[in-house]
Amino acid sequence: MSATKKEKSKKTRKNNAPLASGATSNLPQVQGKKPRRWLRWLLTAACVFITAVLTYGLVNYVLWPRIPTALVGTWRVQGGPQDGVTLQFQRNGDFQARLKRGEEGAIVHARAEVDGTDEKKLRIVSTDARTKKKITKIHIIRSLTDNELLLEDPTGTVSKLIRQE
Repeated sequence: MSATKKEKSKKTRKNNAPLASGATSNLPQVQGKKPRRWLRWLLTAACVFITAVLTYGLVNYVLWPRIPTALVGTWRVQGGPQDGVTLQFQRNGDFQARLKRGEEGAIVHARAEVDGTDEKKLRIVSTDARTKKKITKIHIIRSLTDNELLLEDPTGTVSKLIRQE
């Protein structure tokens, strides 16, 4: 190496810092700790998760509810052959029917939704516990008020239901 190259290399500092003659480099000076990349990823993942949950709630409960808002809640059959049966409708379409005879009881879990063409038709889709086959029944909403529901089942029997909650 020649003497002039050695002198020039002595004049420069490491990382292109300012030269001894007073000239400065255009590179920014890094001071302090290194950025925490794991914190950025954690915040990004949290934002994505919160956005997904809010979108799910907005779509299922506000934009496209499966059943009318007035139907949401717990209803009890009053009179008739199904007296005492409790029906519970949730806003997203989840449906439970509870039958209690004596000491024994049965619970049916299903999905309920209003037919898109006719708001009076209530489609309830359940799964048979023994055969694992889906069963679809169409019920007709004859009357729906805040405290009373008249519901016609597929056999033509009309049941009167009273709101419990």
